[in-house]
Formats: sequence, structure tokens, C-alpha cells
Amino acid sequence: MLFDRHRPHAFRERRVEPAAAQAVAAAEEAAVLRRATRAPGLRAWAVHLAHDRMRVVTVEAWNSADAFRQDPDAREPGVGLFAWVATGGRKPTPVDDPEAGVIVIDTFPVWRPLVRPVSLFNARNGEGFNRQPGCVSTTVMRGLGVGRIATYARWRTVADFTAAFTATTGHPVDSTDAINEAAARMTAGLIRTDYHAYDLVAFQGERS
Repeated sequence: MLFDRHRPHAFRERRVEPAAAQAVAAAEEAAVLRRATRAPGLRAWAVHLAHDRMRVVTVEAWNSADAFRQDPDAREPGVGLFAWVATGGRKPTPVDDPEAGVIVIDTFPVWRPLVRPVSLFNARNGEGFNRQPGCVSTTVMRGLGVGRIATYARWRTVADFTAAFTATTGHPVDSTDAINEAAARMTAGLIRTDYHAYDLVAFQGERS
């Protein structure tokens, strides 16, 4: 299990060129293995590679925010710590279940005073999403000390995800990029989501 409502979760995003994506994913797997060896507070982790091969995202569950911040990699660029807000559908959101469909991850910046209300809005808005065909599970998280929101979801297919967005917003879309563009237009640029579909590269569940 990766997602635990009582623990903070770190999201590490690496923007990469497609030709280097596989090598970066392997390097991120090696890096998180080193962290897990030296840091007993790192309880579970997963490495993901975007379908467009332009992002590698590592998600980690830590015992506490202090345990995370004591690790030297906590100061790397592209890293944020998040607290659980809500999970809809299957609980906890599955990570390594091959029958759970495609993985959709989104992390986006918001003005820090708006982090809590925007995360709660996302959770409430996600209730409509979770009732759409093809939704398996969605977890929403808010940044701790940073103005960011993170969403980790499982959908049967990317087409189901885009169809759900079209059905709930009335804005026709046919890709995750189109969803990101539509969300920015709908909020006059206030919310700029960064949804992408991912494959699971490596996973380590709860350690004893």
C-alpha cells in the first residue's frame, strides 16, 4: 500500500526529453532505493513514467514530515510534500494493481492561501468524476508548506477520463493536454492542471 491518509506523501517530478526518459526512470528508481536504505521513515514508494515520456514522477509515503525533511534529497528541486485530503472510489487508491486501469497524475501550483480551499473544491468536484463510468479511484492531496495540489487517480482508460471531463464540464476534450488547456480557460488561468497518463515503472509497498 502506498496511500495512507495519516502520512505525508512526497511527489518528485522530473521533466525529461523522450530519448532520455527510460534512463531517467531507472536513475529515479535507483535514487529512491538509496533513500529507502538510509531512511527508515520512508515506508513505501512508486516510480512512474508518462506515456508521452516527458515526465518521471516518484511518489513516496513517509512516517512524518520531519522524517522526510531530515533526508538530504528533500531539498532537491521538483519535490513537494503533501497531505491527504480525500479519496473517492476504491480506497486506498491502488498503485500496483494491473487490473485497475491507467494511472493519471496531476500536480499543479496554486497561490498558497488558496491551497486548502482549492484542494477541498477538487475533492468535492471529484465526487462527480468518481461517479462517471471508468473511474476506479482518485486521491486528492494539498501541499505542506508549498502552494501545490496533487491528484493520483486510476481510470479504466484515458478515453474514460476525457469522456468524464467532457460530461461533467461540458467542454469536449480528447486528451489530457486538452483537459489542461480547458481547465486553464475555465478558471481564467487561476488553475493550470498538469494531468498526464503514466505507466508504473517500480513499486515498493509498506515495509515492516
